[in-house]
Amino acid sequence: MDPVERSRVDRAIRQYAGTGHGDVKKLVDTPGVFRLRAGKWRAMFLLEAKGTVLRVVRIENRGEAY
Repeated sequence: MDPVERSRVDRAIRQYAGTGHGDVKKLVDTPGVFRLRAGKWRAMFLLEAKGTVLRVVRIENRGEAY
């Protein structure tokens, strides 16, 4: 991942963690896992401690994520 894309993904994760706003969907096949879209990258994450902790599980290119 190049530095510009890394920055975009990091910014999207931080924005969602801080505000709850972002392109997020709950994954159907994996209970408790959400995905955050940031350009062509997808961050898969869990919400823990009653939604106060966002734990990123993996970040993958859109073509490899699904």
